Formats: sequence, C-alpha cells, structure tokens
Amino acid sequence: MDIRLENLSKTYGTVPALSPLSLTIEKGERVCLVGPSGCGKTTLVRLLLGLIEPTTGTITGLPEKVSAVFQENRLCPDFSLLTNVLLGDRKATKEAALELLLRLGLQEAARQKAATLSGGMARRAALARCLVREADLYLLDEPFSGLDEATKLAAMDTLRTYTKGKTVLLVTHDKREAAYLSCRTVTLTKPVVEKNL
Repeated sequence: MDIRLENLSKTYGTVPALSPLSLTIEKGERVCLVGPSGCGKTTLVRLLLGLIEPTTGTITGLPEKVSAVFQENRLCPDFSLLTNVLLGDRKATKEAALELLLRLGLQEAARQKAATLSGGMARRAALARCLVREADLYLLDEPFSGLDEATKLAAMDTLRTYTKGKTVLLVTHDKREAAYLSCRTVTLTKPVVEKNL
C-alpha cells in the first residue's frame, strides 16, 4: 500500500516546524528528503513514527512493520555492539546480526561495549540495528553522517541490499547519497515564521 501524506504540518506554539506537505510514497519506493536545516525533515520522520501528532493533515497507508535510524544513535552504552543490534528485532538471529556487522566492517567490534565505540562505529551500529529488522518501511535520519567515503559506500551498499523491494525514506543533506541509492528526491523548504505587523 502507498503511504499518503495529505496537507501534513507541524507547529509548536506559533513556531512552524513543517510546512503543509502532501506527498505519496509508493510501495517499494526509495525517497530521499533533502533541504536546509530547520525545514522539517526530522519532524516528518517523527510524525511517520507516531512520536508526535500533526497539527494539520493526515497520514494513511503506513505499514505495521517499521524500522528506523534516528538522528542520534540511541545505543545502550553498557551493552555490547552485537546486543544493541539484536535489540532491533527480537526475532533476529545472532548469525543474521553478525552477517550485517561483517558487511559494515564491525565484526571485530561485536563484543565491544557501545560506550567504547567511535562515532562512526556507533553510527553503523545504529544502521545495523535498523536493518536487522524485517520491515516494510525503513525511516533513516542521516544514517551515514560521520562516515568516511569508503565506509559510507559500504553502508549504502548494505542498505540497498537489505531494503530491496521495501519502502525507504532517507533524510540526507547530500544529494550524492540520493543519486547513489537511486532515490526520488523530495526537497523541503524552511517554514516561514509569520510576524505580527
């Protein structure tokens, strides 16, 4: 089923966080959200996850099985990297998680506590936790931030492999990522704050 956003917006008090947006994301489509900071990309992800309620508009067609990478890694610091990945899906096997870590160049760090990981390693761990879940919709907020080019390419290849045929919404500042992943690009604009005259 396609996901349909109709006149969707979010305002905090008098401050607009997302201008009214109507968008259809077809089932199995990859869409990249781009735009300046403050245009509502992360707000849209939070709306799709049901973490916040829209001020106006509706969302229909959301599948039940959703997986996400947040802007923050949100790892449990005292758990191992492997355990953090397995938290992404209770049904995931250790073998499946280790295969993902191998693809992302993290297999040697599987038993390391999350608190000891570098920023790039933690980011890839968050991506692995998302991808270990069999979902119908993947919401990824800047999943490749802080990665060098070679590591980013491996991460994008892994994302492409694991989400084949699935619906993906990717937030990025880098249009090259959108091109590499064959995404349809949707550009958001910064909401205009109305000033009282």
